[in-house]
Amino acid sequence: MNKISRRSLLLSSAAFAAGVNLGVAPAFAQSDERATLKLQAFGGDAELGAITNAIARFNIKYPNVTVEL
Repeated sequence: MNKISRRSLLLSSAAFAAGVNLGVAPAFAQSDERATLKLQAFGGDAELGAITNAIARFNIKYPNVTVEL
């Protein structure tokens, strides 16, 4: 069994936490860039209604993305 000192454990935990923070922060950055997504549906009216509802919810979160159905 390997022994690890308390200092080594704390330093490695701090390094891990700093690395996680650096990796996650850019994922939440907002952009002014615009984009368009094109979707195709083959279902009936019920599926079309569900997809339209999903697009509306998506556009609330990502207003710079246009979704064409």
